[in-house]
Amino acid sequence: IDAAGGVATYIDIPLSRLKESGPSDNQNAMEVDLNAVYLVGRATIRQGKQDIAFPIESGPLTKASKVAAAREIGPFGFVWNTPKTVAQEGQSYPGFAATLAGAEAQTNQSFFIDYRFSNQDFVTLDIEDIVRGNFDPATLRGRDVVIGYVAMELEELSSLPGANTAAESFISIFAAESIKLGGVGFMHRNEMLGAFAILLLLTTIFFRANRKYCYWLISTGFVACLVAPVFTPLHLEISGALTLLVAYAFMRGLARWRGSIEMHSGQTGLPTLKALVRNLERAQLQERHAVIAVKLHGLSDVLAVLGGEQKLEYFGGVAKRLKIANQDLEIFSDDGEHLVWSDRFEDRGILESHLLALRAIFARPLEIDGKQVDVTVTFSADLSFTDAASRRIGNAIAMVDKTSLADLPIVIGDQQNTQDREWKVSLQASIDSALETGAIFAVFQPKVNLKTGAISGYEALVRWNDAERGFISPAYFIEQCEQAGRMEKLTRFMLNEATEKFQASEAYALGGSLSVNVSSTMLSNTSLPEIVCEILDEAHFPEDRLIIEVTETARIHDELTARSVLSALSAIGVGLSLDDFGTGSAGLETLYNYPFSEIKIDRAFVKDIATNKKARTICEEVVQLGKKLELNIVAEGIEDQETLRLLTQMGCPAAQGYYLGKPAIDPLTQPIHGSRVAES
Repeated sequence: IDAAGGVATYIDIPLSRLKESGPSDNQNAMEVDLNAVYLVGRATIRQGKQDIAFPIESGPLTKASKVAAAREIGPFGFVWNTPKTVAQEGQSYPGFAATLAGAEAQTNQSFFIDYRFSNQDFVTLDIEDIVRGNFDPATLRGRDVVIGYVAMELEELSSLPGANTAAESFISIFAAESIKLGGVGFMHRNEMLGAFAILLLLTTIFFRANRKYCYWLISTGFVACLVAPVFTPLHLEISGALTLLVAYAFMRGLARWRGSIEMHSGQTGLPTLKALVRNLERAQLQERHAVIAVKLHGLSDVLAVLGGEQKLEYFGGVAKRLKIANQDLEIFSDDGEHLVWSDRFEDRGILESHLLALRAIFARPLEIDGKQVDVTVTFSADLSFTDAASRRIGNAIAMVDKTSLADLPIVIGDQQNTQDREWKVSLQASIDSALETGAIFAVFQPKVNLKTGAISGYEALVRWNDAERGFISPAYFIEQCEQAGRMEKLTRFMLNEATEKFQASEAYALGGSLSVNVSSTMLSNTSLPEIVCEILDEAHFPEDRLIIEVTETARIHDELTARSVLSALSAIGVGLSLDDFGTGSAGLETLYNYPFSEIKIDRAFVKDIATNKKARTICEEVVQLGKKLELNIVAEGIEDQETLRLLTQMGCPAAQGYYLGKPAIDPLTQPIHGSRVAES
């Protein structure tokens, strides 16, 4: 080799193999420049210890330079890099690949191997031909020569990416050639881990609908990273990414398993509402579906007498009847008294007829394990096709909860119903905002003295003009205030607003009274007299000119407290008026139990006195009762001249109604209609 012009010779043959080839102690070796000869050592186990064994351990060639070959096996059993230096038992040897490439080996940093080479890229000669001189010396001139084995049956073989197997010498040769070409690009494990983590995060956040396609792309990218070193000068440490993908796949599999459990109810044996949401989200892209809910009335009593298997049979039987017109229909359960499903919507009338027919089917009881079990149901249907699936299901359940077996077995709602329900949810907050912004305000309706025709006072009425929905019924939002605990706030507001505006008007100077409505629910609030006193004192408003008008006395639950509160108000000096007298609980018993000083005849009687003798007689008797008890009587709901004439004729002291004056923001100083009023 030296005579042929070889630059350096690397002997990379296992010691046992070399001994079989013949004597290693050749005197001709003394004539060779040993600085150009390298003995390649490889790791071995000697007497239980790891050591580096060199091919020649005696003779002149032991003085040759020594290098060590080592391999680092990566994923899938391939060798991806080789170290610059190899340390063993406190001694460090230059790396075989680094020396072969002529690179300095000052650190333990590894070289990454570019496997785009092939065994055929290198000149291979049989050593027997070299010994015998049967070769062209030009093939060795100016080359480094590695003496090693290439036979495929040898045990010293390694798996190489892009190839089958090769002798381990080729690993170092590939590494050396990679170093000469400038090395291999490298992405560290943490960088690869971060890249795939970002991909998974983006998939989870932004591409949920197309998640399976993203998984396919990520998997393809991972395979591409795996084979990239075979075709490109790039090394990617994918072990961290692989761990991440395996962990993510496990977590996704676990989540899907849990999701499949959540999609099925163990209580009823039916799919859950979560599964219905999924189905609706798919269906809404294709066609309109009605969401239908059924309420199983008396379900708790039924379940109390049924065993576990019988419960499943019960729900299965109900579902079977619901599917009588469509066996492919899927019924979903909320684990309670509601069953929900969706079906293609054709016509509102057809839907209602179908629900009525289903209700008729349930007139026949279910037979469960020899027991006759009644099933009573009501239905609702949501037709707000553009709403989110979960909201539509909630709307259907909310509507079916308001059904009744007797008079409202079926409710069908649409987009408008949904909007109304959404508004109700935030109504309490809207009331607070309206009180602060002036959207809720007081208007005044005159009360007329029928003897003189003059205005005797005004009733302050609450109004709410919402920016989006316009004027809202007082009865509606007052009820909401009562339910939400806002009545004290509303009562304070009306007392302040009414007294302030009334004092600022011309009507106040004429000496009339001011009536302010107070809900009967406030009579359980023992601080009401204190509130009234506080407002009267701040406004310097005379007590005898304020009348507290009590509405809806049917809501008085604590009569003792109510009597105490009204007595305290009477002691202050304010008047007490019983509204809607003659209807509901606003009758003689209420008048007898509480210290009222005024009675207001309900409009239900007043409006018909011109045409109904019974209504006229009732009004006459109330007027006479008031005179005997020395109570002021006010007739409500005057709508025409004849009604006004008859009330005046029967001696009614006062009246109010649209015919005499409509509610207005500023108190009126004279009524609009009536001859006697005009004379005044």
